Amino acid sequence: MAVGAGHSHSLIFTYGTLKRGFSNHSLIQDLIAASDAAFIIACRTANHFPLVSGPYRVPFLLNFPGVGHRVSDELYAVFVASLCHLDELEGTDCGHYKRLPIEIEAVTLDGGERMWAKAYFAHRYKL
Repeated sequence: MAVGAGHSHSLIFTYGTLKRGFSNHSLIQDLIAASDAAFIIACRTANHFPLVSGPYRVPFLLNFPGVGHRVSDELYAVFVASLCHLDELEGTDCGHYKRLPIEIEAVTLDGGERMWAKAYFAHRYKL
């Protein structure tokens, strides 16, 4: 399904519970059903990042480029006005996560095109 025409969108790199088959993907599905989001492509981070399991076995990404592994997951275009739903889930107002830029690469046989998106990184975490 295409995202509503004429609206501004943000590319969002999803991982963990927001990806297909996991507990919070229903939020993405609701946004897709409302034409407020669309799946773009399978992708991975261009750089290495730590992806760790926190309390309650919830995975979170740490903003320490060059440490960890390249993280593979999904890219969505999300209507900017609908980002508030993702921000609420991720607790950006509470300081749990921050939505920050991340360079990603499409997963293809030839290595894939690189582009910039946003991802939710754990906030105030130290290695």
